[in-house]
Amino acid sequence: MPEKVIETKTCKHCSVNFDITDKDVEFYEKVSPSFGGKKYLIPSPTLCPDCRQQRRLSFRNERTLYKRNCDATGKPMISMYNPEVPYTIYHPEFWWSDQWSAFSYGKTIDFECSVFQQIDTLYHTVPLYSLGVSYMTMQNSDYNNMAGYLKDCYMLTNSDDDDSCLYGKGVNRCASCVDNLKIYDSERLYECMSCYNCNDCKYLMNSEGCYQCEVSMNLLNCKFCFGCYNLSGKEYYLFNESLTPEEWKNRVQLICAEKSYVDIQKQLLSTSRIVKEKQIDRNEDSSGDYMYETFHCASCYDVEKMQDSKYCFDLKRGERISDENYDISQFWKWVSRCYEGCTIWYNVSHCICNVDVWENSHDCYYCICCSNISHCFGCIWLRNASYCIFNTQYTKEQYETLVPKIIEHMMKIGEWGEFFPSTMSPFGYNEAEVIEYFPLTKEEAVLPVILSDWKESKDPLNIGKGIPPLPSEWQLLKWERFNWSTYESPPPKVDKIIPADKLPTNIEDIPDDILNWAIECEVTKKPFRIIQQELEFYRKHKLPIPRRHPDQRHLDRMSLRNPRKLYERTCDKCHKAIQTTYAPDRLEKVFCQTCYEKEVY
Repeated sequence: MPEKVIETKTCKHCSVNFDITDKDVEFYEKVSPSFGGKKYLIPSPTLCPDCRQQRRLSFRNERTLYKRNCDATGKPMISMYNPEVPYTIYHPEFWWSDQWSAFSYGKTIDFECSVFQQIDTLYHTVPLYSLGVSYMTMQNSDYNNMAGYLKDCYMLTNSDDDDSCLYGKGVNRCASCVDNLKIYDSERLYECMSCYNCNDCKYLMNSEGCYQCEVSMNLLNCKFCFGCYNLSGKEYYLFNESLTPEEWKNRVQLICAEKSYVDIQKQLLSTSRIVKEKQIDRNEDSSGDYMYETFHCASCYDVEKMQDSKYCFDLKRGERISDENYDISQFWKWVSRCYEGCTIWYNVSHCICNVDVWENSHDCYYCICCSNISHCFGCIWLRNASYCIFNTQYTKEQYETLVPKIIEHMMKIGEWGEFFPSTMSPFGYNEAEVIEYFPLTKEEAVLPVILSDWKESKDPLNIGKGIPPLPSEWQLLKWERFNWSTYESPPPKVDKIIPADKLPTNIEDIPDDILNWAIECEVTKKPFRIIQQELEFYRKHKLPIPRRHPDQRHLDRMSLRNPRKLYERTCDKCHKAIQTTYAPDRLEKVFCQTCYEKEVY
């Protein structure tokens, strides 16, 4: 049955209206915890889905890495926390060790104070790990973050089970791939996006089962295709024209001698072509984009093997399905009945409002950086623990008496059911993943997002006039804004810096000395270096040295993806109503799934 709207609310941040349905209320009630036979209901959200996601993503830094020293050993390390943040940061090897105990930082609850403030104080006290990695599974892969099970990898994020991969986000179960975004079960890919089971491809998008395809998109089980789109089971096609193998080889060589891959890709993207309403495979009754084996899911993106979930993003599939999750950003395998979480790892269930909770955890509330815990509230970095509050051990009976009191206290002050305020994040808005999906300037980020009590005023707290705000107003301002980092890493120490336009275009003309140089990005002028493993890849595959900084290359790939937003349109073939991430003013002809398959397959 279709969902029934039972309430329309106004987001307290952006003032947009959003609906609460009967299915939403059913979920909130289902995951609400019970103590002593009484259920403590999670209230419906006060923020719209976008603002909720924006708040969560402000707690996740994937790509902004720094050099600093371990606060325990003094050992130099790579860290997602810049050297100026007021937190204690440990090297992963020491952090995961038994040489210290998070219980030594335990606190008792103060019912006269905000629970968020108390967790924030604990957050600033308990040591944090420098990188979000499954350290014991990493082999020669120090420069990666939010990842596990990597061997000989460099600068991967949100990635697992990879070998010899460099510069990528969402690279999973892959080998020898460089500069990619959201690729799975593939080998030897370069500058590819949203591809499954592909090998030896370059600049390929939204494709599956392809071999030696270049500068193409929406291909299925194709080989030797160049500049093509919407093909299935084809070989030796050039710009959707069938050729003999010899013709194909000769003409591709001529084109590549005249134009760069980037220029050809731009030409392809500007072509008026048919696209399908969404990138989905083996789905049923689901809305969103980039979904694989999803059933009865709504407004979900980049998810694999999930059902009965809503407003979820970036899930990696496991052997069994993840189900009944709402408002989860970045999660791994077998996550069930969780609400409002960011970075939820393997086999986690019934966890509410958590950040970075690891394997085999369940029934946890407002915890950060914990592993294998159950029945814990407001804890920071506990392992193999149960019945703890603020890093203090309690008996089962004590825990089940105290937690309801904490929840009732949070209900009174409006904190229960809300995710952590953005100002509790240890990352600046410009360091965190949030800026990729919700770009803001510093001025927009550090001042309140629209405050409901002062919508009409451009300077609601008279900050520009030098008038101190009232305490109550300052408290609201504190929790309603984002942080911003002003730290700048020192430039790399190199023999020389060479402008990108001075690099030889032919990889055979690049000397070994380039490993001692820095290249000045042609867009941002930010210097970057080439590593040995990377240079070997370019030489082997006859690719030119990149002219752009890895961060800019990542942004370039992200810009080619549609936004995580659904538009109401009609199929340009059968005129059936559809939801798609292609905005109505786009040039492409958008077909529903049925019409697209008839047209292409």
